[in-house]
Amino acid sequence: MNGLGVELLVYIYLAVCVSMILFNIGTIIVAKKRDKYNAKKRDQYESIIRQELTDIRDGKRPDKRHIKYMKRNLYLQEHLLVFVQVMTELFKEFPDEMPTYLDALSPAMLALTERYDRHSDPITYAFFLYSLRVFQQMSGKTPPEVEDILLGALREDSTYCRENALKAIYSSGETELVIRALDVLNSENINHNKKLLTDGLLTFKGDKNELNERLWKRFESFNVGMQVVILDYIRFCARSNDEKILSILKDEKRSPELRFSCIRYFGKYPSDEAYPILIEMVENSDELRWEYPAISCTALASYPGEKTVETLKKALRVSNWYVRYNAAESLSRLGLGYVDLIDVIDGNDRYAREILQFQLDVKYNQKKEAEAR
Repeated sequence: MNGLGVELLVYIYLAVCVSMILFNIGTIIVAKKRDKYNAKKRDQYESIIRQELTDIRDGKRPDKRHIKYMKRNLYLQEHLLVFVQVMTELFKEFPDEMPTYLDALSPAMLALTERYDRHSDPITYAFFLYSLRVFQQMSGKTPPEVEDILLGALREDSTYCRENALKAIYSSGETELVIRALDVLNSENINHNKKLLTDGLLTFKGDKNELNERLWKRFESFNVGMQVVILDYIRFCARSNDEKILSILKDEKRSPELRFSCIRYFGKYPSDEAYPILIEMVENSDELRWEYPAISCTALASYPGEKTVETLKKALRVSNWYVRYNAAESLSRLGLGYVDLIDVIDGNDRYAREILQFQLDVKYNQKKEAEAR
């Protein structure tokens, strides 16, 4: 490359650097102006909304001109963001007046659906759904029109939209609405993360006993994935319908994932009827998928006794690493020490000895750390 070519590359490089610097400066200036604008708008919203809430406290009706003004302004996403922040703060000061204000504002918010619907970008629509959830929590009710919006959002491709809609549904405290939402996901085979569904159901604000009863009544109408979600939710929520769960565990025609969930359930809620089944699954580990004995070994930590210890010791010699690991962990959780397990530690099975030694060392170190605190 001649001298002219090198010089040209240097000029191009300098031009790129200058462009990047100018771009960063411009970005900083725009961000500062936006922050200043949002702060001004925030103060403005806080002032006028506070006045409306004060008037409501004094027995007056919400001003229609104010409602129209908010409808026009909330058309912009930046304004909606500021509005949600202001409303969240004012709710702490005006909890009794907020439902009346939101009831008057409800038609305006519903009218904004066309602006923030599924035709906009998913993040914008997800935030709109989040705002509906916030306002719903403040007002304490979910109008039928909002229910339709939330159920419709479950059909979105965006996980953010679906999750925000589901969170609003859980926070409504309405059992029927939750069942309808699960029906939509189930009947239309909408693939939503199972853990998100389970965690979401646990946040349900209504009568969980009623929800559990409804879920059991509809259990067989759901697909396997949703059944697993329901069982996991019930496991974390409260003990429920042992007989039904035991029948699923015994049914070899059921999906393995569903039976795994049943094993975990009986690991949390010990059952005399389930105990021999768990023992059998560990003892017949060579004939089953490795997940059955592995999960059963974990569940047996809730069943102290000579038979359990004997079964777990045998599981230490199984070829599958997960079975051995879970068996050793359960023996440690049962409170057994070196003396109780001397036959394994001094035995000829190196793998059983090492994995058991590891779990006992972990338990010992945890105890020392707890004592040092």
